[in-house]
Amino acid sequence: MKVILTLLIVLLAVQTYAQQNIQRAELELKMEKSRHVKAGGAAIAALGGILVISGVLTMRQNFDLWDDDGDDNFKTGAVLLAFGIGGMGVGIPMTAVGARNQRKYKKQLEAISVGVNLTPHNKGLSLTYRF
Repeated sequence: MKVILTLLIVLLAVQTYAQQNIQRAELELKMEKSRHVKAGGAAIAALGGILVISGVLTMRQNFDLWDDDGDDNFKTGAVLLAFGIGGMGVGIPMTAVGARNQRKYKKQLEAISVGVNLTPHNKGLSLTYRF
């Protein structure tokens, strides 16, 4: 009977450890995806900022109330400004969401642990699983 009970405990520990590895791999993939979202959002926001600056400078150089020759460049500046504002509007929230998710998954990854506690002052074997 003791052999069967010991075998059952060992089998349960092995199965729990395998499940923990799968959970760890899934969380690492989610954390990697969140890192990519954060980096992509930062790149889009930076590109949007560059487009806003370029648009404002182009509009400023070609603004003239009495001359209609610079209208094409003024319109180009307005388009650059619009795309830049849109890029910043998308990039900033993407960066924030990616950073928040990365922190969340990192905390979950650090919280997962499986172990077998063998303490000399207690008789017996205990199995711990935190999540």
